[in-house]
Amino acid sequence: MTPFMRSNRAVSKADIDETTELKEVSVGTSQVMNYLMQQEGGYHNVGFTHKDLYNALQRDESGALHNLIWSDSTSRSDYTCFGDVIAFDTTYKDNLYGRQIMPIVGVNRHHNTIVFSTAIIADVTSQSFEWVLQNFLEAMMNKSHFSVVTDGDRAIQRAIKSVIPYSKHKLCSWHLSHNAQANIGDPKFTAAFSKCMASWLITEEFDIQ
Repeated sequence: MTPFMRSNRAVSKADIDETTELKEVSVGTSQVMNYLMQQEGGYHNVGFTHKDLYNALQRDESGALHNLIWSDSTSRSDYTCFGDVIAFDTTYKDNLYGRQIMPIVGVNRHHNTIVFSTAIIADVTSQSFEWVLQNFLEAMMNKSHFSVVTDGDRAIQRAIKSVIPYSKHKLCSWHLSHNAQANIGDPKFTAAFSKCMASWLITEEFDIQ
């Protein structure tokens, strides 16, 4: 088991180059791992885990950081239990490099926020969001039947329709309230609108409100 201790695990440059070539012809990470296992004569001879390979690919494919995504085993386990609804926001920006930080989060049974994955993206284009979603699904073993909560960004909406068209897309209530306040400007309406969104109401109760 010594090769699998964290301090002894590493993905070689040769393995990264070979894996990159396979990825370029649409070979998935799991298939790449199986291929390397066959080449090395077994899992114990590879010297790194599936997660190590996945992270290495996203960290450095061309020698410079472009888009990066990572997730640990605890996050994947949480996603299995609580991944019915996910939310992500790109309003966070790294001050040093100016890149967007994109946490992908959910809520557990105690109403606590849990992080499923985190991505760093070079830009906020549909292509970058598609890359994040595709690799997020691969990391989560392609469990993709969920609802997605976003801030209404058009590029994110296009990425969702492209990668997970069967998911249910919802808008963040905070952004809805913010937009209502900015575009309507009636404090009474904004307060009533926010109250309705935060309440559990049947149709008849909503109409009364």
